[in-house]
Amino acid sequence: GAEYGQILRAKGILPLGDALLVKPVTRTLKNGGDMTEVLLPRGDWYNLFTGECLQGGRRVRAETPLNRFPVFARAGSIIPVARDARCAADVPVPAREILVYGGADGFFELYDDAGDGYTEGIRIPLRYDATEGTLTIGQMAGRLPEAVNITVRIYRQDGPAKTRQVRYDGRETSIGFPAENSKQ
Repeated sequence: GAEYGQILRAKGILPLGDALLVKPVTRTLKNGGDMTEVLLPRGDWYNLFTGECLQGGRRVRAETPLNRFPVFARAGSIIPVARDARCAADVPVPAREILVYGGADGFFELYDDAGDGYTEGIRIPLRYDATEGTLTIGQMAGRLPEAVNITVRIYRQDGPAKTRQVRYDGRETSIGFPAENSKQ
């Protein structure tokens, strides 16, 4: 809850919702800013940039080159991304890439309000079943003008990231990945 977030912020870690932790870099490279220590809460966490899975409940060291800062995703997180978007208006609807961090079940509801803040948009439920190794892109509420290709990238403890493409037309569809060897 709120107390948990206050503890993390006191340690210099910023929670972004339930899925992400960010550790700002506050030292120059000259003064040791190329590495930082991050206290990860209990559970499994993935380095967002390297895909490495780390056990939480301890401090870990993270590299901090000039072009990035430490960001960690909780196991079970589902994160839609728009890599080349400069602002919200540039984000395609629905997202064309979805990152899934295995090791736990996850849920995320993708919502888009057409960019105007009040028009009813679309809602798409996303569910990840870690036991089955399946991401389900649910039935969309709202209208999709045409089917779209979505790239799903899953990060897991049992090896390198796996990528699949799916054609989504607003109807529920599932993307299977081989079963995980997780600590569930």
